[in-house]
Amino acid sequence: MIVSGHKQYLYDEKGTRYLDMIAGIVTVSVGHCHPRLVKVLNEQASKLWHSTTIYLNDQFSQYAKELAAKMPGDLKSVYVVNSGSEANDLAVAMARVYTGNSTVLALRNGYHGMSYGAMGLTSLHTWKHEVCCR
Repeated sequence: MIVSGHKQYLYDEKGTRYLDMIAGIVTVSVGHCHPRLVKVLNEQASKLWHSTTIYLNDQFSQYAKELAAKMPGDLKSVYVVNSGSEANDLAVAMARVYTGNSTVLALRNGYHGMSYGAMGLTSLHTWKHEVCCR
């Protein structure tokens, strides 16, 4: 039973340390309970816990500017979406419009989300659901 995590490690109820080779949505890029991230999350949570992108919020625009500055070439647009599934659907739609190509390559055994579009990219039956009605 996993009870805690720190950076790239997970710990069970006996204190045994494991290297997290599976990770999860955000953990892939930042690790578990990274001290810098915990600090800024606590600071933000003390100001505003959650807000949608339909409300003006300087954090969204500041994040978009900083992210766009790191992008190569002419990639300077940032779209803030609700979920990974929505991000994958939008990325596929934009790529199809831009390239005029409908072919999509997806990682085998990957989880790409639970929207119909994302499920279509997923090869594992455990991440697909019957879509027809009886």
